[in-house]
Amino acid sequence: MKRRSPLLSDEPCELLDYLEICSLSDADRNASASELRTDLGISGSIDAMDEDSDDNTTEPERMEGVLDAVLTEAEGRILGCGDGSYPFTLRGRVLLSRDADFKQVYTFLLLLSAYGEGAVAAIDGAKLFEDVCAHAAQVYFGSPGELAHSFVFGFPRRVGPKDFPGAIEELCLRKIREGSPHATFPGISSYKDAGLDIVTWKPFPDGRSSKLIAFSQCATGENWRDKRHELQPADWCRTWFLKTPQVPPIKMFFIPHTVGERDWAALGYQAGIIFDRLRITHYAEKELPDSLRQQIKQWCQELVANL
Repeated sequence: MKRRSPLLSDEPCELLDYLEICSLSDADRNASASELRTDLGISGSIDAMDEDSDDNTTEPERMEGVLDAVLTEAEGRILGCGDGSYPFTLRGRVLLSRDADFKQVYTFLLLLSAYGEGAVAAIDGAKLFEDVCAHAAQVYFGSPGELAHSFVFGFPRRVGPKDFPGAIEELCLRKIREGSPHATFPGISSYKDAGLDIVTWKPFPDGRSSKLIAFSQCATGENWRDKRHELQPADWCRTWFLKTPQVPPIKMFFIPHTVGERDWAALGYQAGIIFDRLRITHYAEKELPDSLRQQIKQWCQELVANL
């Protein structure tokens, strides 16, 4: 599995991804700004940068500006992940890996973002991502000692009914315990999940209706921007429920990528509560089940072995 060469036209977040993967996979378990400078020169992108430049900045100055932006991005990731969950240490201009066993959530999300859900043939990366996201949502909506509840609705379902009508009935009657399924909707049996991947809810001890519910979509591929409009919780409920939940579900959007300021500005309006790589890491690392941790470790180790 070949690692893509970095280009100076890449965003700082993309160059930092490259540096992080080098730190994970290289024998010395670190990667430096000077190594990135060399790799950018080997890729031939410096010449392209000179041709496109229309100011008086010298080549070394432009290069240093790019490297400084990458290191600033790393500082932002340390802050965004929080609680020591970022699996690298930034020491001066060197990035050192702290995840020797490849078992941290961030490591999994980084590699999933770079190599895709099908990178490990024996393990479904997309379903593993859904499980990680479901846990992150439970922690986010939960309280100390009491996680929220979640149901991984995305097809193929490993828990609960495999068919769509049965899954809706399971969701309404035994999970969120609100709404009623529209079992006779025309063509309902031909659907799989209708774009809904995860349902999260915060129940009360009385078990009654009127509570916080979230509908989530997970997007692992590079085309994640195209998916931000696909799930509309209000429309989903009106379509598949005869009686909708008393409080309309909010919308959440999970991606293993990092999001720059340019995309972030509009994304929240379009996709709901954004869970990017940093936010997922911050919440999913807390009380992650051992079984899920082992699956992450296996997926990452098999992928890195082929880099």
